[in-house]
Amino acid sequence: MELKDSSFYPIKDVQKFVNWSSKKLQRYAKKNELKKIDGRYLFTGIHIKDIIKINDRQTAMSRQRTGSDDKIMILEASLKAMTLKYEDAKVTIVKKTQYLENEIKILKENIVKQIDLQVQSLEVENEKLKEDNRKLKFELTNEIPHQDKLKKAIQLITLEAMDQGMQHKVFSEEEYQDLIGTITEVDFQKEQVNYLRSRVEKQDEILTKLVNQASERNFIEAKDKGFDKK
Repeated sequence: MELKDSSFYPIKDVQKFVNWSSKKLQRYAKKNELKKIDGRYLFTGIHIKDIIKINDRQTAMSRQRTGSDDKIMILEASLKAMTLKYEDAKVTIVKKTQYLENEIKILKENIVKQIDLQVQSLEVENEKLKEDNRKLKFELTNEIPHQDKLKKAIQLITLEAMDQGMQHKVFSEEEYQDLIGTITEVDFQKEQVNYLRSRVEKQDEILTKLVNQASERNFIEAKDKGFDKK
């Protein structure tokens, strides 16, 4: 159908040029005060061309809106996927953190147990050294080996001197004990004292280790309780 500007067209003919409903065309006609004959609106060719332009603009806007909606949907889907990945990553990090915290806890417990065992071992060894030192000191205060032999030797020297008519000084009990002690202690006590010194040094070493182990355990416990940050 040829569209002429000065011609009049009823709504049915207008719908051949544009896909509008009757109600929408009536609203347009009423708004633009078109002629109404026999209760029906009549559209000129100029009005129809205007309606076509309006329809084209609406169609273009609808397409833009549809395109925007599609982009929004794509962005929303992408955001949702990223959110899921982030949540998965966060869960993974939390699980790894919990695993590492548990491993650290177990490691600290093992270290404390090892320290306790070392302390117990050192305490046992220290007590043994104390007992050994006590026994050694007791031995050093008892009768010195070879004392009887030296006593007999001095008696023989005295008798021989008397037989030869030589003067020989008779020792008092105190002088005799001092002499015996001085002679016999030189070699025997030197060896025993050196042995005792090595045992005492070993005991000092154990005590030092005990102090270090106790300090290390106290540091671990204080760090767990956060006291090292105060």
